[in-house]
Amino acid sequence: MNIFYEMASRLGFYKDVKNCLLKGFTPCAVTGVSNIHKAQTAMALSRLSPCLVICDDEASAIRMTGDINEMAGEQLACVFPAKDLHTWRAFQENMSIKGWRLSLLSLRANAR
Repeated sequence: MNIFYEMASRLGFYKDVKNCLLKGFTPCAVTGVSNIHKAQTAMALSRLSPCLVICDDEASAIRMTGDINEMAGEQLACVFPAKDLHTWRAFQENMSIKGWRLSLLSLRANAR
């Protein structure tokens, strides 16, 4: 078993959020913990249910995605940039955004 999943299961707030998910009380939120603990919680909870993590900005989202993927040992998370919510043609032509969009679709197709 991945040590990070085991460590997450010992966090007090993780148990509370997990119980909320299992009882169907969604959406759930985690505040007041460090970013690495948020990443670890999202990673561990993704075994139960798909997770959506909303970050302050794109840079922190990229850092959290990297943390989650590094702890999981696989590509479990990806970034969905806020600018991708816009339908402007200029954004559709941007190759990096297309790459992110394709990775999101790929993860979704594999039910992650």
